Amino acid sequence: MTEIPTVESKLSLAIVLDLGSRRLPGFAMSEHHYSAVAKAALPMAAAVRGFRIDGVVFHSDKGDEHVGEVFTKGVSR
Repeated sequence: MTEIPTVESKLSLAIVLDLGSRRLPGFAMSEHHYSAVAKAALPMAAAVRGFRIDGVVFHSDKGDEHVGEVFTKGVSR
């Protein structure tokens, strides 16, 4: 997650980067830095891959938004 300063407030941006293709298949933005924002980027990335996610390895940076219960339950279709 990255915080982007704006005139009004900070914007939190979560991205999923495909290291194999170097594409950015998923992202989510919010005014708040919550684990739900990080998790929201995953379904978009899965949809871009046509939900072909068997064998995909997901790695995240250390951070509170990546260890919360909301994030660790997985991606739902």
